[in-house]
Parts: sequence; C-alpha cells; structure tokens
Amino acid sequence: MFKQRFSTPRFVVASAIVAVLAGCSSSDDPPVDVAEAGVAATTGEAATTGDDAATAGNAADDDTATAGDAGSVAGLDGYWESACFVEEELGEWEFGLFASSIEGVKISGDSIAFSLIGFSDEACTTKNTEQTLEATYTSPGTTELVTGNVATQLDITFNSFNSTAYEEDVIASSNEATLCGRSDWQAGVSYDVSDCDAFAEEGDFPTTYYDIAAVIDDILYMGDYSGEEDGVSPETRPTALDTVNLFNRVGN
Repeated sequence: MFKQRFSTPRFVVASAIVAVLAGCSSSDDPPVDVAEAGVAATTGEAATTGDDAATAGNAADDDTATAGDAGSVAGLDGYWESACFVEEELGEWEFGLFASSIEGVKISGDSIAFSLIGFSDEACTTKNTEQTLEATYTSPGTTELVTGNVATQLDITFNSFNSTAYEEDVIASSNEATLCGRSDWQAGVSYDVSDCDAFAEEGDFPTTYYDIAAVIDDILYMGDYSGEEDGVSPETRPTALDTVNLFNRVGN
C-alpha cells in the first residue's frame, strides 16, 4: 500500500500520486505494499524554513525544552502544516508530480488525517492534487525521551485513502484512463480510493502504525523513523522525535 515518499510511512506514496496525475494506472501496475513503507527522508527541499521551524528544532534538541500539553491527547488537536517543499523529483516521470508540496496533519478527538497537498508552482499557491490518509488513534501512554521531553504514544489505525484532483489536465487524464474504474472524476471532489489497485492491495485497510508525537512551542513533532521496521509494532515504536519534518499549527 504505502511506499517511500513522505517523511514517514504515515503518508501516501509518490507512485500512487503519479498514477493520479498521469492517469496511467493499469491492471499490470504493481500495487504498493505496506511492508515497503519503512522510513523515508522527505524527497523535497524546503523552500522556506522560517524562524519558527529553526526555533522548534533547537527546542527539541534542548534537554530543558518543555513538552507543554504533549502528554495530553487534547493538546495535539488542531490542523498542522509543514513548510513548503520544492520537489527535487519533478521531471523524472513523464507527467511529473508537482512543483511543490505541503504535508498536513489534522487531529480532532480520536481522528487523525495525514495529507500531501501538491502544487503546480514552486511557491505552494496553485493547488494541483491532495492525497489524504484518514485514521483513528488511541494513546496507550507516554514515552520519556532522552532529551527529557515527554511524547504521547499514538497507535494510529489507517482506515481509508482519499484522492482529490484540482487541475483539468489531471482530471482529463484520470477520466481517459478510467483511473480506479471511474470516468467521472471532477475537480475538487474527494474520492475514496482505498479499494483501487493503483493505490492499495485488498485487505490493506485497516493498517496500524505505532508512533509518538509532542507539541513544543506550538510546533508538532512526530516520531523519527530510522529503520524499515520502525512503527510496525509497539516494540518498534520510535523513541525519538523527528526534528527535520516539523508541523506548524495553522488552524483548529
């Protein structure tokens, strides 16, 4: 189901997005296996990091940093976004991916959604596509980090995968190829592609990953995945925060 594309296996894979953009999926296209998810460094280069991101990164490495409400699940609620990333991979595929992207995390109650928003320009202004993993989570406890911070443990169960396209060429190619068995793709409409063999194998949902999260100085940190088996079981739950891929609170 998920392959390497985003900062962690929480996010959708590039090959799936290529299928949407290109509309070139067929029965011969191999689906992506969740076992391949593992860990991936972000493939894009941040267009802007901002002082807030730098400050947050330093705080995570500082033994005296305070986790605030990180130990409380309610403290994680909100909509969080990464910096704008310029895609280094653009042009390697016939149809390309997108020029830039933003990763988003929406947490509300026991619901959590991870999204990749692709843009046609390098300034993250013209939305191209949006891929979203919808999930629920429970928190079995907390993890004390070597920095002295406390992170909330998250057992995240992915339940569905949704795809939205915004540009006419993406819509046209998807309809022409009858992507996911549909010829009625419309701009701005979110479609559940959980059962589409271009994105997932039968039985891939639900899938559970074991993660951690902390809010420090109003910056959301998720777990640092450093091995292919990280997060696939409670025993391989990350024990450190990812200080590279940071999420700023931008809404509720």
